[in-house]
Amino acid sequence: YVGEQEPGVMKIGGPFLADAGQMIGSLIVIDVPDLAAAEAWTKNDPYNKQGVFQSVGIKPFKLTIGQFA
Repeated sequence: YVGEQEPGVMKIGGPFLADAGQMIGSLIVIDVPDLAAAEAWTKNDPYNKQGVFQSVGIKPFKLTIGQFA
């Protein structure tokens, strides 16, 4: 799914880990023009479609330190 997206949409992604190293969640940062585009991206994510995620939240993010490649 990520490879099918317009280049540059998905900026970073990866799991949150518990102290013992097991995955307890994940974070994906996407660069889209508006909330509707973020909702569409999330709705079409294969993991979300298969019910892998217990919940999905969308929050605005402003990069202030560092840069995306």
